[in-house]
Amino acid sequence: MGVRAKDLSVRVGSQSDRTTVASSLTDIAVPADGDGMNADLSLETLDTDHGNEGVLYSSVGSRNGESKSFRSYLYPNVANLLLDNVVDRNASGDQGFLTIESWWGTKLGASKVKGQRRYGCIFDSFSFQIDRTGAGAPIEVDFGGWINRKQNIPTGESVPTLDFSDVLPYSSTGVKIDFVPDAAGGAYGGHVTDVRRLSVTYSNQGAVEEFQDNDSNVELDKVWTIHTPGEASAQFEITMALNEEEYLQLDENEEPPKGKLRVVFTHPKAFSVTSTSTVTSGELAAQTILVDDTEGLVNGDVVTIEHPTTGFVCLPIGGVVADTSFEVDTSALNGFDARVTLNGGSGGPLTIRNMAQALIFDRIDYRGSSAITRDGNKRVVTLTYEAALLSGSTSIMEAHTYDHSNAHV
Repeated sequence: MGVRAKDLSVRVGSQSDRTTVASSLTDIAVPADGDGMNADLSLETLDTDHGNEGVLYSSVGSRNGESKSFRSYLYPNVANLLLDNVVDRNASGDQGFLTIESWWGTKLGASKVKGQRRYGCIFDSFSFQIDRTGAGAPIEVDFGGWINRKQNIPTGESVPTLDFSDVLPYSSTGVKIDFVPDAAGGAYGGHVTDVRRLSVTYSNQGAVEEFQDNDSNVELDKVWTIHTPGEASAQFEITMALNEEEYLQLDENEEPPKGKLRVVFTHPKAFSVTSTSTVTSGELAAQTILVDDTEGLVNGDVVTIEHPTTGFVCLPIGGVVADTSFEVDTSALNGFDARVTLNGGSGGPLTIRNMAQALIFDRIDYRGSSAITRDGNKRVVTLTYEAALLSGSTSIMEAHTYDHSNAHV
């Protein structure tokens, strides 16, 4: 009978190094055919003069040198695991590695295969689109990267007990987009309702190299042994309802305008509490927020703090005092900035919600716009921006991500 269409489960976990399988993995209900991290090989043929037509010599030149796609919905319990693999660096400037397993309910052969294990995986890029014009749709992220080794899972291995996310993935209806087309004349604040669609593509422009022979293990024969990240870059397409003349004047500047963008994912199952405290932009010390309930708040969690009229901030928690207060991490050590000052005692209170994720680009450079077109009952224009690594900088983006376990939901 073989493996049925939906007879597949996928698990992902972080590795300690390139060649060691992850000790702990998380189950992910990926979109149909979302796991495209398969093995590949390139064939090396010699162009020789050997007395007749055709190829005389050919052999495997390399394995797993082609970039693959892994698509996943953005679930609260794996957002950090997946996004962090793209953006985080260790002290040496290197990215981490992942194990990706796919398990089948039906084995193939008497004792051979009931799944596949890919390890030494590394994500080089991610992309996603958000459409705010219609009904909510789950946020789906396409990760691009490489596998280092593929191993068939033998039937003797114990089948894992599945433990998928208890809640749905983030949805387009819960995304806050704070877009400033030209920072020279604008500042961060709140969600910009003129944004109808947003497309983001982020890439490290990395490379895999040093393919080496391995006579003792064919799975490792001629696989890459070195991964080198490049200079990160990002591209943005932002479709705006034509409600402001500014959107049509960006190309009239002597220098291309420099905008900025905050994308924050919030979840309807988040814990929520209010406060009359103040969060201050530019403060380089941990800031205390007084609350009367901290049940859903833990150290490292990411929260949105929103004022009814002033806007919002999104920051990690640096510490919690039970049922009294918590600290947002704006310390000089991490260099995190609230970016917006919110006074819960004036026009408040502030609403605090956990289970958030944030991607912040403090400089994106304008590159052009589309023609003005129809979009439902609106006229719209699509603006194009790019972000590049600037001299002296180490990153083009500030990411606040956290894996919210099922026990924490």
